This record gives sequence, C-alpha cells and structure tokens, in this order.
Amino acid sequence: MKIRALAIVLFITVACVPWLPFHTQTTLYKTGATGSVPAGEIRRGFSLSQTVTPGPTADGMKSEGLQHCFGLKFATYMRTNGGQFDIGWQQGGQDQQWRVAAADLADNSFRYFCPDADFMARDPFHLQVTAVDGEPGRSATLWLVGDTRLGQVDAEADNIAGKALALDVTARERIAFGTMLRVNHGAFLLGWICTVLVGVLALLFGFSRVAEPTVHSEDWPATD
Repeated sequence: MKIRALAIVLFITVACVPWLPFHTQTTLYKTGATGSVPAGEIRRGFSLSQTVTPGPTADGMKSEGLQHCFGLKFATYMRTNGGQFDIGWQQGGQDQQWRVAAADLADNSFRYFCPDADFMARDPFHLQVTAVDGEPGRSATLWLVGDTRLGQVDAEADNIAGKALALDVTARERIAFGTMLRVNHGAFLLGWICTVLVGVLALLFGFSRVAEPTVHSEDWPATD
C-alpha cells in the first residue's frame, strides 16, 4: 500500500515539471554568417567595440514589455581556456558590464546578455569587449562577420577591418503558470489532467494486479 502511494506521488510530482516557469527567446534581428573570421585571442590588451544600428524585425513581431537581450558568438579553439574579459553595454545614459570567464564558454556558440536597465532593442546601442587577462594559446575569441548591416567594429587591425560582431538580438519572455493555463484556451491544461488521470489509474490497476494472490492447483486442499 505504501509503495503504491509513493509511486503515485512520484508520478504526479514528475508530471508537474512542465508547469515550472521557463524563458523563451525570439530573435528580433541578427547578422548573417558570411565572411566569418575570428577576432583574435581575447587576452591582455585586447579591446573591441561597435555601435549597433538596429535592423528591421520580422513583420508583426512585437516585443514591447519583454526583456531584450543581445548575444555574441564565441569560439574556444576546441579547448578549455583561462582568463577573463568584460562585456560592456551602453545606451543613452544607461550602461552595464558583465565579467565572463573564458573557461565557461561553449565553442562556436552564442552567449546572451540581458541588461537590467530598459534596453530598447530598436534604438542604437554600443558594445565593448575588453580583456582583463589571458595568455597566448589559452584564451578564447569571438566571431566577426562580413554582414555590416548592424554596424562595424572599431578596429585598426587589417584582418578585421570592415567586419562586424556576430550578433543576435532577442526578446526574452518568461512563461509562468498563469500563461500556460491559457495555452490554446486551456487545451494544454485539459490534456495534462487527462494524462495524469490515465497514469494514476494505470498505477492503481497495476499495483492491484500485483497484490492479488495467485493460487496454484497443488495448493488446493485435498478432498475425500
């Protein structure tokens, strides 16, 4: 009896996981990947900046009231790197800075930053990448692209002149319990309830079958 009750409680607990709050990100605009080159190792002395001019968003895409974020694409040279660097964001009179450990980066992946301030993704903003430390052969890099529709990096090096940060600007929305209740006018909730009921009934039936004693013919009492 206790095992059956425990199994049902565990089943319902696991079934409730989809109701936990989560975030979704929708791309508002981003750069293309053509002409991609690494910016060089982000080590002591490295500094790169760009003023971003927003691009057009998809038709009908609304992001008012949502948190806006930007993503930069990093590369690790398929190794674990050391060192740290700062990502700076400025817009109007607002600014914010994040310190990133190179060891925490995934290779050829975007890392997203969401300003606490009121980041208006449809207005120009400024980004800067500045190395704190780092050593040759043990530092990460970030990708630059030939798509300069969103602006160009301020750089003196010939190999990255005329390039732009590989950038992905997104709208981030928190999906809470109340929002999920209204998905498809409550269809998700109804489907979840039916699934849980079927699961609980299956557990009850399964345990009742296990609990039934099995009587073999040789166990029957002898008759005169």
